[in-house]
Order: sequence, then C-alpha cells, then structure tokens
Amino acid sequence: MKWFTDNQNVQKIINSGSKKAGLQQISLKINSCCEQNGITLNPAWIRRTENGFADTLSRTPDKIGRA
Repeated sequence: MKWFTDNQNVQKIINSGSKKAGLQQISLKINSCCEQNGITLNPAWIRRTENGFADTLSRTPDKIGRA
C-alpha cells in the first residue's frame, strides 16, 4: 500500500523508526499491524502542493456525532 504524506518525518519514522519513544511505539504498532495482515506499506513523501485534495480533507472538521 502506498501512503502519501506531506511530512518527511512520517516517511522516515515508518521506514526506520524514531529515537523518541512515543513515535517509535507508533511505528512499531503500524509495522506489526501490516505484518500481521500481509500488508506491504510504502510511505512516500510528496509536496503539499501536489497533494491538495488530501490536504483539504485533513483540514475539514469531522461531522460525526453532531446533530
């Protein structure tokens, strides 16, 4: 699965881990979940300007649970 991100650190942490304990734990959980489910994860950095649709969605408030 290709995971496009506009954050270069996300790509590095998923691929190589992190010296920060919290981020390392998240990385390990992601990689463990992928391994258990036969998923090959390929994080890739792209410029925010090349990912406008996803960037817009990430800034849109969720409406779940609102009346």
